[in-house]
Amino acid sequence: MNRLLASSLAFCALLLPVLAIAGNPQMYKWTDAQGVIHYSDQPPTQAAADMQTLDIPLFPPQDPAEIAAREAALAAQVAALQKLVDTQAAQQGQARALAEKESQLQAALAAVQQEAYDDQRESPPLIYSTSAFIPHAFRRDLYVFHRPSGPPLQMRIRTPGLSMPLKH
Repeated sequence: MNRLLASSLAFCALLLPVLAIAGNPQMYKWTDAQGVIHYSDQPPTQAAADMQTLDIPLFPPQDPAEIAAREAALAAQVAALQKLVDTQAAQQGQARALAEKESQLQAALAAVQQEAYDDQRESPPLIYSTSAFIPHAFRRDLYVFHRPSGPPLQMRIRTPGLSMPLKH
C-alpha cells in the first residue's frame, strides 16, 4: 500500500508542474484563515485578502540544430569511450596471455635448471676423479651432496639468562 501511495505521489509531483505550465502559466499564492500558505494553479474557492498571482516563466525556445549538434557530439564521445573500453579489454586479454606464457616459460626454465643440476651432480668432471693431488679418501666423498634437503638448521646459543636462535 505504501509503495502504491509513494509511486502515485511521485507521478503527481512530476505531472502537476507540466499540467500547470501547459494550460495556465500562472501560480496562485494565498493564506487561509488558519494561517496556512497555499500554492496552486487554481485560484482559491473562497476570497482571500492576500492572494498573489505569480507568473511562471515559459521554457526558452530550443534550436533543433543546436540539439542535433549536441547529440552528435555526445554520440562521438560515446563511440570514443566504447573504443577505449574495447582497447583496454584487448590489452587485458593480451596481458593475461603473456602472464600465462611467462608462467609456462618459468616452469620450463625451472625444469631445465633442475635437469642441468641433476646432470651436474651425476657426472663429476674427470680431473677430480683421477687427480693425484686429491687423496683417495676425499675423492670418495667429493661428489656427495652435503647440504641437508630439509628445513634450515637452527642452533641455540646457551648463555645464562639469554637464549637466542641462529639460522643458517
